[in-house]
Amino acid sequence: MFKHILIPTDGSKLAAKGVKTGVKLAKALRARITGVHVIPPYVPPVYEEGVTYGPVITSKQYKEKAEKDARTALAVVEREAERPRCAAPPRS
Repeated sequence: MFKHILIPTDGSKLAAKGVKTGVKLAKALRARITGVHVIPPYVPPVYEEGVTYGPVITSKQYKEKAEKDARTALAVVEREAERPRCAAPPRS
């Protein structure tokens, strides 16, 4: 039925549950999986009347941190996919 399943993740605990379920489904269907983590665009700090709101980081710092977070989140998908598939218990 399904041959390729896209598994999104943001690195949260809730997303990890979805990853686990998606990988389990893919293994049952013998489908391929692709993990995806979306990095929002960098938005520079807002200056209003000489006041900066939020932490001040450069676009380069933002990109480095966002890519590190993406690698961490996608590593969960990879680890889950590499886990051996559990055999179904024998029927009596």
